[in-house]
Amino acid sequence: MVAQKERNHFIEWPLSTSSTFINLINLINLINLINPFAQPTFHMTDTTLQRTSALIKGPFELEMGQAPSSEAELLALLADRIDEMLEKRPEYLMSLLYRLDVLEEKIGPVMHPSAPEPPHIGLARLVLERQMQRVETKQSVKTLPLKDMDDWTW
Repeated sequence: MVAQKERNHFIEWPLSTSSTFINLINLINLINLINPFAQPTFHMTDTTLQRTSALIKGPFELEMGQAPSSEAELLALLADRIDEMLEKRPEYLMSLLYRLDVLEEKIGPVMHPSAPEPPHIGLARLVLERQMQRVETKQSVKTLPLKDMDDWTW
């Protein structure tokens, strides 16, 4: 455990991946309650949640029996996987974040030792934020399918 003092509170971050899924959800909720600097949990519609889950499932090799029922559950699943990747495959994780277009300017502060929350939760928030942006863009920008090569105009 690592203790971090934040506004007269001591927060203990679990460092091992042996923490249970429920404990991770509780940790995320605790961070949101006592830390005014923590990013809020996202508020997605069911459709956005399903589409975001689908975008995240493949690259992070998440095995989901059922689709997550809430943003906090999806965040906890992703944070748990990212925690494992930080420990065992950090280079692959950074490559994956690059391919998913998570901005390096946002990754640095999340990984800093004085960040308001553990790195795996902060990175999970960044991934969710970026994938939600992708889903929203796909919903708002509709493109017509190309019929043949003549449709390609420059």
